[in-house]
Amino acid sequence: MSPVKASGSGYVNLCLKQKSMKALVIGATGAVGKDLVQQLLADDSFERVDIFVRREVKFPAEKLVVHVVDWMMPFRSLASRAVSSFGPLL
Repeated sequence: MSPVKASGSGYVNLCLKQKSMKALVIGATGAVGKDLVQQLLADDSFERVDIFVRREVKFPAEKLVVHVVDWMMPFRSLASRAVSSFGPLL
C-alpha cells in the first residue's frame, strides 16, 4: 500500500488506503477543517469521521459523529486562563 494524493483541493492523504478507517478531526469548523471533513466524508475508505467542536454544526452525513466539547472543562482546575496555539483563546 502506498500513500495517495486526494483529489480536489490538493491535500495529500497521508493515510494508507485501507477499508474501514476512522478519522478524528479537531478544528473541523475552520477553513482547512471544513474542507478536510468534506474530503473525509466523501472518501469511501473512512467508515466514521468524529469531529470535536465548541458548538453544534450541520454537516449532513451518516458516518459523521459530532462531539460538542467545552474545551475549558479540562483546564479549569489547572489554570485561570488557557491559550491554544491552534485556535482562539479558550
